[in-house]
Amino acid sequence: MLKKSYKNMILIFSILCITLTACKNNTSNLKKSNSEEEFLEYSIFFGISMQVTNAIDNPNDVVTKYIEEKFKIRVKEVLQPSNQISAKEKLNMFIAANDMPDVLVAAQDTADYAVSTGRYKDLTEYIKDMKNYNKYFPQDMWYRYMNNDRKYQIPMIKITPFDKNFKDDPLNLPYMHSLWVREDILKKLGYKFTPLDEIAKEYMDKGKKPPLSAYNIEPPIDTPEKFMNFLRKVKELNIKEGKEDVIPFSSMGWSSFHLGAMFDYGHWRVDSKGDVSGFLGTKEAKEYMKMLWNMYREGLLDKSFLLQSEEQMQQKISSGKVCAGITIPDINSAANLLEKINPEYKIRFIPLPKKHTDLGFYDIIQPGFYRFLISKDFKDIKRLTQYFDWFYSDEGLDILTWGPESSGLWENKDGKKTFKNKEIANSLINGTKDGEKGPEYYGLWAPSGNSSELTFFTSKAAVCAPVFSDFNPLDSRKNYPIKLDKYMANRQVAIGGYDTKGIAAYGDGGINVSNNSIYFWGNFQNNGIAKILSSKNELEFEKNWKEQYDLFIKEGKYNEAKEDMKKWFQKNKR
Repeated sequence: MLKKSYKNMILIFSILCITLTACKNNTSNLKKSNSEEEFLEYSIFFGISMQVTNAIDNPNDVVTKYIEEKFKIRVKEVLQPSNQISAKEKLNMFIAANDMPDVLVAAQDTADYAVSTGRYKDLTEYIKDMKNYNKYFPQDMWYRYMNNDRKYQIPMIKITPFDKNFKDDPLNLPYMHSLWVREDILKKLGYKFTPLDEIAKEYMDKGKKPPLSAYNIEPPIDTPEKFMNFLRKVKELNIKEGKEDVIPFSSMGWSSFHLGAMFDYGHWRVDSKGDVSGFLGTKEAKEYMKMLWNMYREGLLDKSFLLQSEEQMQQKISSGKVCAGITIPDINSAANLLEKINPEYKIRFIPLPKKHTDLGFYDIIQPGFYRFLISKDFKDIKRLTQYFDWFYSDEGLDILTWGPESSGLWENKDGKKTFKNKEIANSLINGTKDGEKGPEYYGLWAPSGNSSELTFFTSKAAVCAPVFSDFNPLDSRKNYPIKLDKYMANRQVAIGGYDTKGIAAYGDGGINVSNNSIYFWGNFQNNGIAKILSSKNELEFEKNWKEQYDLFIKEGKYNEAKEDMKKWFQKNKR
């Protein structure tokens, strides 16, 4: 009897142990399940030259709310760039405080410097698993985004006009910084051309890309000398808007670099003889600076162009007080306001005048400009990179483009999605006019705004992820009769300022080139140009130019950077 009781006790104890173990496992699994449902949060620092505000502070954004709930991932803090200190200095402050943002968004110079600090994760193995992303990123172009042959940077993909998969897509019209003029000014000066609105009726309104020759102006403004003569003629017109003089040319400080591509000046390049140079080390940097100085002292250039904000420049353009420039923050808004002042006030883009057709690049045709980096201390890099990858999936692109079904913004008609609200559809196709609620109001794909904050996807979730910059394979405009944006089509005349042959580069991924680029943008562009433009005469110009050039060579360690770029071009057979 005692023996039997003992056996029963053992049996009960065994069952109890199994039960407790099962409960423990269930509790463990429950904890794991709850953990998976917890929000993964990340902070993001935009180490770039512009504030990213519209998408970040949009209470009507229907996309971000959906994505946050779907993935349990959200942005907890957005750190904006400062006009007072450079992105490099800001990064150094984060490092000193041991308070690194989880994600960095930057152009190559800052991104390469960030990698050199040792605070960012080598993402090579993670990027391998980004299947959707790799479907669109040309694998033979990774050499332009690597550091020590490793992948630390995830570029925001920019589909180029030459991409074999999309070159025939009529909506493949990359955003290009382009020189613009007012058509009424051209008419006053006797230039002959087909008005942009007429070109649009013949081509864009029918879904066709015009040949670049359709935008020709006679006589052409195709050399720096002719460009200067054009501005001088504009000044001689003595045009006023109200009681104020109209400025022949206005822009912003950073865009003076773009204007310089009229000469052999710009990013690192290798010429047909194998000569490598970049920035102030290029052969015609001084010649361009002298042209800019002459523009300034002759009253052809806006005196406040180095200091004015985007808002100030936008206001000047929109109020009819500028005749020409090389950037417009929001062209649709400007065009609408100009038309109210005078229906003849029309904007058109013209090709960049060039001293050489084969040299002088302010930009490069490659599959991405801005890059995303992740702190090596971030707690779940795998989950974050897979989240980023989703933005390139068909499901992700569909949500970013149309919004979730729960938003109630769209319906299916004849097998195609269309917006219920005609105002959204009209804005999508023709650009948002004052008072309208276009797709950007809801955080959707808004390609006709042309005021991109990194990307034409306008939700906070998209802007804080490495999404497509200005192309969308699932573009919502394809569900309507195709009509091309006339300004995006017209912008393509800027191709002459872009390297399309692979003979220019932003850098080699190394610290020497990164530091040189940071010096150029942080020191010369912010301060050096102002000293040159302040020259009172030729003698003072020569003195100030030499001073700034010598500083660039010495403080920017140009020769060290040049040697590294020589090796990079040789390695990559350029």
